[in-house]
Amino acid sequence: MDAIFNAADSTRPDFYCIFFQNCEHYTNRVRNGNSVSHQVDRVVYSIDAAFLNALAFLIVAAIYAFIKKI
Repeated sequence: MDAIFNAADSTRPDFYCIFFQNCEHYTNRVRNGNSVSHQVDRVVYSIDAAFLNALAFLIVAAIYAFIKKI
């Protein structure tokens, strides 16, 4: 058991960041060596999708306004 705790302590991050070093990153790194947070990935994907949808809406609105002027 001590070996497990020592290994976990040796991989503890020096800082905490919700996007790069949160508890899910730490747990995944200890369990399987891969520092990843699927929750953060889903949030970032959702923000990207919302931004792209808003951008598409603005482009369509600008095209519509331009055509309506003609």
